[in-house]
Amino acid sequence: MILFANILTWILHPVVLTIPAVFLLTYYSTGSTQTSYYWTFISLIFSGLVAAFVLIGVKKGFFNNIDVSNRRQRVILYPFVISVVLLFAFFIYSQGGPVNLTMGAILFVVALIILDMINRKIKASIHVASVCAIITGVIYLYGGVTYLLLLLIPLVAWARIVKKRHTPQETIVGAVCGILLTVIAVNIVQFIR
Repeated sequence: MILFANILTWILHPVVLTIPAVFLLTYYSTGSTQTSYYWTFISLIFSGLVAAFVLIGVKKGFFNNIDVSNRRQRVILYPFVISVVLLFAFFIYSQGGPVNLTMGAILFVVALIILDMINRKIKASIHVASVCAIITGVIYLYGGVTYLLLLLIPLVAWARIVKKRHTPQETIVGAVCGILLTVIAVNIVQFIR
């Protein structure tokens, strides 16, 4: 049971989820597999910066684990991630990359700022929030059988609870934040268009 929870946590880690998110958003907006692979590769470089920061933080002791599950330690993580995502958005824009990807990165920064504010009151599960955000976005963009991805949400919430990283309430807050912020972001993008 713990092994399955660990596997889910690793596979659906917020940093790992950037890979399919960037690919699917880029493919949706460009229709080009090659362009999607290119921007996914670039996003891996920026995601690698976040992963390295967390790993170094764990090694130096200012993060207690790679999930940064201690709410007080997230105060260190959020500004760094926001800076990296802003750099990614600037890079996309400066290279004439997909506009939807640039907007997605900027809206992700806004979501991180909101999650940081929520984190000051209750520790929302970022794993659950990330899974909910990606699934909501994929369902919006692609529809059809992607609704089956909804089954991942309770699995991730279960894994976070089993690993004793979150309470049920914290996973619910994460789910609501992920879904709500994605719906708001989608409506903002539609309004801008």
